Amino acid sequence: MQVLADDQAADLIPDHDAYFADLAGYCSRGSRIARMSPEEFLKMKRASEKSFFEKHPEYQAIKSFISKSGTPDLFRDLELTEKMRAALLEIFELHVADQSVQ
Repeated sequence: MQVLADDQAADLIPDHDAYFADLAGYCSRGSRIARMSPEEFLKMKRASEKSFFEKHPEYQAIKSFISKSGTPDLFRDLELTEKMRAALLEIFELHVADQSVQ
């Protein structure tokens, strides 16, 4: 992949690492996430509402080169990141639903 789109791929890993760290920070809160302020919940939603490729459209051209067989580590990392993102969005929706019941 690096050979195919060297200029575009140069910052892919650092950008993904920063995106992953943002999401992982919220996931690492565990049960403390329920005690976040409304402002923190909105920040969490904003951090997780866009996929990595939606947040970084500059990498769309190389997305098709990422595969389970060709780039297994990157593929796995992106898959894990997407699962974390989906979980955070689900937590946000549950929080909103819970707030509307109270």
